[in-house]
Amino acid sequence: MLLRDYAMVMSHDAATGYLTRSHVVADWTITQGADLIGQLDCGSRSFDYRPYYDADKDKVLAHHGGIKVDIEMGDAIDDVLSWSTKNPDELVMFYINSCDGDEGCMAATKAVVDSKNIYSISDCSSLGTLTVDDIMQNSQVSDPANGGHVFALYDCVAGEYDSTINCYSKDFTCYDARPKDTSQVPWEHMISYAVNTTAVDKNHGESYTPWMLQAHWQSTAASITSGTLHRSSLLIDEEKSEMNKWAAESIAANKFPTLSIVEVDNVCNHGNDIYNAIKEWNANMAKN
Repeated sequence: MLLRDYAMVMSHDAATGYLTRSHVVADWTITQGADLIGQLDCGSRSFDYRPYYDADKDKVLAHHGGIKVDIEMGDAIDDVLSWSTKNPDELVMFYINSCDGDEGCMAATKAVVDSKNIYSISDCSSLGTLTVDDIMQNSQVSDPANGGHVFALYDCVAGEYDSTINCYSKDFTCYDARPKDTSQVPWEHMISYAVNTTAVDKNHGESYTPWMLQAHWQSTAASITSGTLHRSSLLIDEEKSEMNKWAAESIAANKFPTLSIVEVDNVCNHGNDIYNAIKEWNANMAKN
């Protein structure tokens, strides 16, 4: 099985799990309610990881948009390696993208990854022949006696981003809210996006690259304003709308003819349900 055909749960903006909720900006920045170890325990097996390079301190941190996450990437990798050695049969991926900060971000990021002896893939064309078994073999962590498989993928993913998949507008919310339940409208948008994205004949760009089903609400200035008036946040939106529950049930019911990366917010809400549904999906794909 090629990586493109191997479904994985991905934590959207994974490093934000190290942030604390302290102000309204954080409400619309934090996509995860736990650190990387917590996210792994909750079912995530891949991280949307966005490095930020601080040249003055020569440190690679993380970011979500304009918000810096003050966790050194090397420490985050150590957390994952620690978990991985205790879970030797699991494959874990860092999807490294959207490098930001000072000049030299990508070079500094690769230096951190290499210093941890992490197997990495930056030549997207190699994904045309690399199988998941190949990646499992190459990504064995530095302590083979304890097992564990971790690798880094630089870009090489078709994002399938749709900015119109919003929880809020002036006319609707994505969950039942007083005085009227208007959630049907955004859910019709979400389901249409999911059906189109997972269609058999969907063109996801290069045929060998993984692609995303972004199973989470997107944010705009208008939707954030409306969400703030509802005293909500990204985490609360996921909980109230039951997005992750819907994703798990839809995958288990084989409603999507194809899958690759399933990216979610708030993975600690029904994340293991998604993981179990995806595990069954992969088992069925391997038989075929």
